[in-house]
Amino acid sequence: MRNQPQLTTGDVQTLENVLDRLRLPTLTRRALLGTAAGAAVSAAIPGIAGAANGDAVREVGTAAVTAEALAVTYLSNLIRTSGHAFPPAAQSVLKAANAAEQDHYTVLHGLGFTPLTTTFWLPNLAFNPRNAAAIIEYLESVFVNAYLIGTTVFAAAGNGDFARYTVEIGAVEAEHRTLARVLQGKLGDNLAYSSYTVSTIPQIVPPSRNSASASASEPTSQAASSRTPGRCPARPSPSTRAGPTSPEPAHALRLRSPKPTEEESP
Repeated sequence: MRNQPQLTTGDVQTLENVLDRLRLPTLTRRALLGTAAGAAVSAAIPGIAGAANGDAVREVGTAAVTAEALAVTYLSNLIRTSGHAFPPAAQSVLKAANAAEQDHYTVLHGLGFTPLTTTFWLPNLAFNPRNAAAIIEYLESVFVNAYLIGTTVFAAAGNGDFARYTVEIGAVEAEHRTLARVLQGKLGDNLAYSSYTVSTIPQIVPPSRNSASASASEPTSQAASSRTPGRCPARPSPSTRAGPTSPEPAHALRLRSPKPTEEESP
């Protein structure tokens, strides 16, 4: 029986470059990327997970795919409920960012990582246009730090391709952070180096939340920890929040797959 050629992670990058040039519909592109990514690492994942730091690899992948699920859930609902309140240019930025986060989720899920949850409790104030940019800046700061942890972990596991992917995704998250700062009237490019204030995933996702039994089906008594993926120095300032300082009502929002009729991002 002849050996079949095996798809490599480098081939996935080539495929993505080709899809960009062909300008295929968003849904077709996501499906192809997700399938290709899964095929490319079907043999690689067991080898990495079996390494001495295999638990760290799984921890990073799980945290990353959960963060992307949160990002897609939040941005999708923000665009749906409050998108009309943003200037046209800002609406385009939000849609493009949401499409990128969806691509990240599709590929990470295709790599075999499963999110801790796809249901998130988000406060009503998060969908106030006055607050959204500050919240996005905070979340993206956390995501960038998390992907830098991923770069370190995958490099230590000897997987250069995965380490590069974390940089590729983290760089896009940094772009989103910059755009969120610009929307607030802040200097967008305010760093010479991306912030790396924590060095392990448990410092971002507490162990009690980073487990198979963790669920976001109900809000916790500590509202902030249930509504964000973790701690970081860039929490939105209270001055950016509208309304009273008492706890805001929260609603459970679920990650939904894009529908064939959805409007493609620009």
